[in-house]
Amino acid sequence: MKKIYKIFIAIVVLLLSTVFLLYIAFATCVINTSGENTELEDYEQTLKNYGYPNDVLRHFPDSIPENAVNVEFRESPSFLQKGSYIYLICEYDENNFNDVAENMLQDMTAEKISVQQNEISDSVSLVLKGDYYLPTRFQDFCKNVRGENDIWDYYICCNRSSDEPEWNHGLVSGSIMNADAGLIIYYYEAW
Repeated sequence: MKKIYKIFIAIVVLLLSTVFLLYIAFATCVINTSGENTELEDYEQTLKNYGYPNDVLRHFPDSIPENAVNVEFRESPSFLQKGSYIYLICEYDENNFNDVAENMLQDMTAEKISVQQNEISDSVSLVLKGDYYLPTRFQDFCKNVRGENDIWDYYICCNRSSDEPEWNHGLVSGSIMNADAGLIIYYYEAW
């Protein structure tokens, strides 16, 4: 009877140890994948992790543009039911903005949709405009540059719903430009 009791205790201790180690591994994974990455030096590797260059990310520059100022990078990887996003926000002076925008639009096949600031709500992360869902998460990152009458020009590279009901899950990518603020925002969102 003592031998069975010792074996039972050993099995219980082994199971509890295994559960504890799995919990630690899961918690570490959650901590490492649930946060937002804003490190500029991670930009190029992040694009590679998402399969760059591919049809969804082809509009992103392959490295941080040298003539951009006030550059912001934001990436949040997908984990469990959470979607993912990548944003590269670049501010340019007027001359550089025009050059970069012109070069980018020559290389890009995209549909243009213009949206006024008052059409974008701060309470949602996507806005429906015609047949397109347009991301508005960048509004959280650019609060200091937007004006009430700003016009945001969306250049949509990819915009697709992946199931029914429509837009319960989807993917959007492209660029957003605000000429008055000298901003070009490269975006990708999947949910």
